[in-house]
Amino acid sequence: MKHCAVCHGPLGISARPDSPNLAGLSPNYIVKQLKLYRDGHREHELMNVVSQGLDDSKIQELADWYDSLDVEVTYWNPTKNEQAAQTCSACHGLIGISRNPQAPTLAGQPEFYLVNRLRALREGGKHLDASMVAIANHLSDEETKKIIGWYSSIRIQAYRP
Repeated sequence: MKHCAVCHGPLGISARPDSPNLAGLSPNYIVKQLKLYRDGHREHELMNVVSQGLDDSKIQELADWYDSLDVEVTYWNPTKNEQAAQTCSACHGLIGISRNPQAPTLAGQPEFYLVNRLRALREGGKHLDASMVAIANHLSDEETKKIIGWYSSIRIQAYRP
């Protein structure tokens, strides 16, 4: 976990604008993403290198550790584009805490990260979730800006139970 903490924070809450929070993500989602990086199906220069040293059991161990954290929303402003998030709420939750094991938690994710992730979905690429590609391409730039503004404005905290 110490290597992950450099970018993703000691309890999975990233202080870096280019690194997502891992706290609050389902273990299924973490396992899937790490395997995509490791196997070269998702591209990120650092993650492709780091994940090469992870076998399936180590990936599961990491996913289980992040799943063991308790995550709570500590702040959100219901007047800040909450309506825009309705589009995403079925999978990602209105306040961004996903109950869907295949969909990531968006609450508190860095704005820069969300912008780049949606850009990647719009540009397409290999091994992307087809439904997310379709949704991302359906959203206007203004809707995208409001949705990202909403989810990135939410503050979360993670702690060991």
